[in-house]
Amino acid sequence: MSHGAGLIWSKQDRPLNRSLRALVSIMMLAGCLAAVTPAARVSATDSATDSATIDGLFAGTGRIGPGLTRNLTVTGRGGVPDSGVGAVALNVTATGPSLGGYLTVWPTGAARPSASNLNFTAGQTIPNMVVVPVGDGGQISIFNFSGSVDVVVDVLGWFPVRGSFTGLTPARLMETRPQLHTIDGLFNGTGAIGQGLSRDLTVLGRGGVPTSGVGAVALNVTATGSTLGGYLTVWPTGDGRPTASNLNFTPGQSIPNMVIVPVGAGGKISIFNFAGSVDVVVDVLGWFPVGSSFTGLTPARLMETRPQLNTIDGLFNGTGPIGQGLTRNLTVLGRGGVPGNGVGAVALNVTATGPTLGGYLTVWPTGQGKPKASNLNFTPGQSIPNMVIVPVGSGGQISIFNAAGFTDVVVDVLGWFPVGSSFTGLTPARLVDTRGMLTQPPADIGTIRNLLVLRPELHQMAGTDAVAVWVCDVPTPSTPYAGDGPTRLSLDPDAIAAWAQLNAAPYFDTESSARYHAVFSGMGHIALTSSDGPDSCRQKAEALTVAPFTNVLAVDNTTRQGGRAGPGTISQFDGSNLNVFAVSPSETLRGMWVGGGSIAPDQFPAANVLVHEMGHALHWPHNFIGPASEYDDPVDVMSGSPANGRCSKPIVGGGTWTWPCVPQNTMAFNRFAAGWISDGQVQLQLTGSQKDFTLDAPMGAGLQMVVAPDTTNPKVMLTLEARPRTGADQYQTTEGVAAYIVDQRPTECGSLGSFFSSCISSFRRQYQAIGSPNGTAHVLQLGTTTVIGGVSISVTAHVGDSFTVSISGTFTAP
Repeated sequence: MSHGAGLIWSKQDRPLNRSLRALVSIMMLAGCLAAVTPAARVSATDSATDSATIDGLFAGTGRIGPGLTRNLTVTGRGGVPDSGVGAVALNVTATGPSLGGYLTVWPTGAARPSASNLNFTAGQTIPNMVVVPVGDGGQISIFNFSGSVDVVVDVLGWFPVRGSFTGLTPARLMETRPQLHTIDGLFNGTGAIGQGLSRDLTVLGRGGVPTSGVGAVALNVTATGSTLGGYLTVWPTGDGRPTASNLNFTPGQSIPNMVIVPVGAGGKISIFNFAGSVDVVVDVLGWFPVGSSFTGLTPARLMETRPQLNTIDGLFNGTGPIGQGLTRNLTVLGRGGVPGNGVGAVALNVTATGPTLGGYLTVWPTGQGKPKASNLNFTPGQSIPNMVIVPVGSGGQISIFNAAGFTDVVVDVLGWFPVGSSFTGLTPARLVDTRGMLTQPPADIGTIRNLLVLRPELHQMAGTDAVAVWVCDVPTPSTPYAGDGPTRLSLDPDAIAAWAQLNAAPYFDTESSARYHAVFSGMGHIALTSSDGPDSCRQKAEALTVAPFTNVLAVDNTTRQGGRAGPGTISQFDGSNLNVFAVSPSETLRGMWVGGGSIAPDQFPAANVLVHEMGHALHWPHNFIGPASEYDDPVDVMSGSPANGRCSKPIVGGGTWTWPCVPQNTMAFNRFAAGWISDGQVQLQLTGSQKDFTLDAPMGAGLQMVVAPDTTNPKVMLTLEARPRTGADQYQTTEGVAAYIVDQRPTECGSLGSFFSSCISSFRRQYQAIGSPNGTAHVLQLGTTTVIGGVSISVTAHVGDSFTVSISGTFTAP
């Protein structure tokens, strides 16, 4: 195609302009801590799809609603005794919340504290370890602040009454945000911690912690409202700050992690913030006396699956990521300060980093059956730690299971408990699961997006995009442009901006249903050297473009056609998306290059190329079935085959440019991923039963897309959408119901070169579900019946701009 390569480039293609992530999050645990009995991990609560608990109790009990509390029996279940239990160690996971909020866990019968154990955003799945005293009736209570949320609780172990750990009703010791309070009014409203700064916090004599005789405290530390990605380190005041992190976060994220830290000078602990500014909340969960039976160690790395990174003794490093459904055993005895015998359990910090799919890790003693429990949940590309206390299994080893995709794993040992200590470790067991089998689609579009879209926060594109327009003046001669001849066009940035505002911006106003609006402004000219090519044109424009602009359009003054564009470094941010409509291209490296022959107002009849490249800057990939070309779908603007009404016009310098008369619509999944589709406009085919759906035209008020997710991985799916001859699709040669496959598995990336090499973290492969390149067989016409991946589809009616389809069966991806 003369359009050229619509390259999606990411940070791998560009130099980094800031450090955003810490590789490892290490939970420090040093000094004398209480003796603890590791419990077989029992999932006390689990409200997710697979909802069995260890004993069938508290399973499928349904989501916890806003402002509601649910009590959970922990004694007499999963290896925890019926009596004599002072506190339990739990792993609590929130999954699928409808709104952002938090959970609070405390002993039943006590007043609910003004503290949180676990903060989450809408749709997020996130765990945190909790140590909580046992309350009335052998129960603990779980409060949900807002929206509705499923909850999973696994028990890790228990402490006896009058053991060497004293559990407390959670009490807030630090609250840096204004107009929020701590238990005693101290250390509140002190303001966010700045970049590279430390703040000391008094823990003795507050929230139930004695003024003396305390060796270490168990805390829940939450980072919230961070301005940059970074990490916190917590350590005893007066000691040297360790090269470790307790808590990693992304911009704007609220994320907790449990910390057990020795008490330092003056009864204080210190908190260091690596980057930006961040508010910090600290709640105390309990304390360990001096001289308890726990032996804390200087954290030592026992496993490092990534290449060229080392463990304490050179063992278990560079072993490669753990694959889907696979288990890897790790020797813990005799390494990193752990004795070769006499060890009942170890305290570890386990970090998942760079996972290719969302999933979880389970850690348990080698030689025992894998428990129905999880220690650590993650999303694609995320780096997230969690503290784990696990009994030592056969051969002095523990086992680590990965549920989905591939993920690197880092394990640091924090300390150990002797056999016969006052902590009893258990093989993890599920105690509660509030989830039921997912047979009906969620009501809200946010939950559906989180189910189906890989890194949904990354692809959310709603707001005003301020586009700076630059013209790159190419000298004669120019080596990169040698094939384009000596002709140079007289281009005005203001005229191009006005043309783009008239021809391209309205397209996105319509496609987004007014959720996304582009505003183009002419900036000036950039002089290129004889060795500068299109990428240099774009890069120089990005470097010159600062706030309030959020996107770049760089146009050279040659007759070259085509373009390149992409979202820049945005794909590399963990967790929450960097708000691209608040940060300049000089920081995000987000932008577009379009050849002068494709955009000059007197050269080109339509804005197709610019619209296509703007799609790439919104994370939209090419749509193609291949294998020879990335431009073989005649009914999607992100493919570009000129079947949407052919327009031709002579080009300065000779030749004729042929392209669709108007930019076509993009496929519904691109709009869905961008957050441009409303509640009720996406329906799921989740069971094999027959259903009828009436699909409305693109951007209509009715149903926009039917999705049949793969039965084993909802990030792979069959999508159906109506494509009548109307609006931007008025010149289509075929109208009907378009069937596509959207595949976000990493094994599908890079099939045609390097364009999709980063799709593990940010992009996706999407293509016609049936048919051949440049054909329209995937647009199912009225009266058509076909079977795709086990799903039977019949187009039964066409009324106005709507099509009705009858669907049965479940989808299995090819």
